[in-house]
Amino acid sequence: MNDKIEIFTDGARFHESLANKWSNCYESGGFRRRIMFFDSLLKKTVRPNDLWLDAGCGTGSLSRLIRLFGANVVAVDGSPTMIENAKKESIGDLGERITYKLVDTIETLDFESCSFDKILCSSVIEYIDDPEKAICELFRVIRPDGILIVSVPNRFSLIRLAQKFIRNIFQISGKDYYQYLSVSKNVYYLADIKRLLNKVGFVTETVKFFDPILPNFMSRLYFGSLFIIIARRP
Repeated sequence: MNDKIEIFTDGARFHESLANKWSNCYESGGFRRRIMFFDSLLKKTVRPNDLWLDAGCGTGSLSRLIRLFGANVVAVDGSPTMIENAKKESIGDLGERITYKLVDTIETLDFESCSFDKILCSSVIEYIDDPEKAICELFRVIRPDGILIVSVPNRFSLIRLAQKFIRNIFQISGKDYYQYLSVSKNVYYLADIKRLLNKVGFVTETVKFFDPILPNFMSRLYFGSLFIIIARRP
C-alpha cells in the first residue's frame, strides 16, 4: 500500500487520508444537501439498464444512488481505501450491479471507446493535473448521444473565497484550515468550463447551480459553490 501512495496524484492522496470517514460526511450538513440535489437530478437522468461510469466515486454514495434507479455502474477512484470502503458498503442488491475499480487517474482510463451510456464526474476535475485530458478521456469512453454530468467549482463562489481568505490568514500562525484548497487546482468561470467542454466535443444542454449553505437564488446569481453541467456527446 505504501508503494502505491508514492504514485498518487495530490488529490487522490488527500482523499485517501479521508477515506475512512468519507461516507459519514453525507449524513449531515452540506454533503447531505449535495446528495439530495443529486438524488433529484439523477432520478430524471437514469434509465433502467443504462451503463454508467462514476468517474471519481469515493466510497460509492452516488454510484449506489444510480444503481437504486435501475442502472448498472462502473465506479472508479484513485484511492485504494475509498474503493475498499465502497465495496464494503455496497452490500446486497445495491452492490450486485456496481463494479468498483482502482485507477491511477481519470486522465487515462482502461476502457474501450464508446463503452458507457452516461457518465457522472462529481467534484473531481478540480483535482486533476490536466482537466482537458481528463474530459477528452470521458468523451472517448462515452457513446454517441451519451450524457455527461460534471460538477466543477465556481470561481465566484462566496464560500470558497471566504475559505481561501481564512486559510491565508491562519497559515501565518501555522494553522491549516480548509486543507482541500491545497490540492484543489482548477476553478472555473461558467463560460470557461462550457468552452472547455465544447472544445473537446461535448454540447452543453443544461447548467445547474449548487451551494451547501447559500439559498438557491444566490446560487443562481453565480455565487454558488458548484456548476453542474449536463452535456451530451453528439
